[in-house]
Amino acid sequence: MISIIASGMLLMCLLDGLPYTYFQILRWAVCGVCGYRAYLSYTLEEKAWMWGFIFAGVLFNPISPIRLDRDVWAVVDVCLAVLLLLSLKAIRNGGRYMLEKSLKLQLVINSDKQKTKEASK
Repeated sequence: MISIIASGMLLMCLLDGLPYTYFQILRWAVCGVCGYRAYLSYTLEEKAWMWGFIFAGVLFNPISPIRLDRDVWAVVDVCLAVLLLLSLKAIRNGGRYMLEKSLKLQLVINSDKQKTKEASK
């Protein structure tokens, strides 16, 4: 859901007359979403997605803004909006995989603890 909102915010940048405050908020939002998506991609071992989101997060970082022409930002905004929308399916399916993987890991850890308790008796 967050990616859809961020994509919409990115596409709104194509409109004229938006205040500078909008772009500051956009930087914080997109940087946060890209950071979260990079983390999810890392946990799913999707290195290409991870590096793409890291690059986008650095490009949109609010602490040390990168200055580009309006025309270049328009292309970057559209490309990142498409990237976020395309990643939804990959990471949503991966999120299900990640949940199953963490549950299996928890089961393994619990069974190892139980075996250790039984062995110590």
